[in-house]
Amino acid sequence: MAMFGMTAGAVWMYYRGQRFTREKLPQDLTSFASAYSLSRVASLLLQISHAPVQVVSATMLVLWTELALVMATPFFFAGVVVSLALTRSDFPVGQVYAVDLVGASLGCLGVLAVLGALDGPSAIIFIAAVASLGAVFFARSGATPRPVVHNLVERVSRWSGVTASVLFGAALLNAATCHSIQPVVVKDRVDNRTNVQYEKWNSYSRILSHYPVTAEPMLWAPSPTMPAALSAAARSLNMTATRQQQCSVSMVTWTKSPISNSM
Repeated sequence: MAMFGMTAGAVWMYYRGQRFTREKLPQDLTSFASAYSLSRVASLLLQISHAPVQVVSATMLVLWTELALVMATPFFFAGVVVSLALTRSDFPVGQVYAVDLVGASLGCLGVLAVLGALDGPSAIIFIAAVASLGAVFFARSGATPRPVVHNLVERVSRWSGVTASVLFGAALLNAATCHSIQPVVVKDRVDNRTNVQYEKWNSYSRILSHYPVTAEPMLWAPSPTMPAALSAAARSLNMTATRQQQCSVSMVTWTKSPISNSM
């Protein structure tokens, strides 16, 4: 969806080439970078409230088409920004493209650090803040003051610095609690947040730890001499919303002597 959206944005910009001039480049870059930032947040809010379930009907086609368009929309504006920078800048195209590749490389490495510090939705908000910060630098790159405009997006883009600060703060606040902005349905299951005690994301998975429950321990090969009424405090661990295993708070060992608990 990212490649589809960026390609659509580049093609759209190509067919409207006369609209975009070198003189208006800072203004256009600022506007479309701001549009990417705002649509990135809007896309996130629509995605987490979406229910991408598998159903045997034409409804599934409609549902997944909606989700695809919602995901691709922010990248449409990103495609316009990259295309404008490559084709309308006064700098040599090789130099601009080199900067583009450096930025892409830093993004690939940066996502490891961001997902190590934040959760997935908070990382998306953080990226929107970075894009808004980019709009600030684009606006300051112009040699002449920006003209007075009446377009809503361009009006909002004038406040890119404030928007970036708000989004950075929102990303940190969202990552500070388990009951923040999170997906509603994950892998055909409602993501119930009432029993989540700890949550941690990384670049390839999400780990959830639920509150401990005292019950019969889950054992793969219990001893035949283990009492039937034995119970232990245990918590379930989910990896990427799929239950993988249950971890006991204490490992219970049954011998001929009384039960001994060891960590």
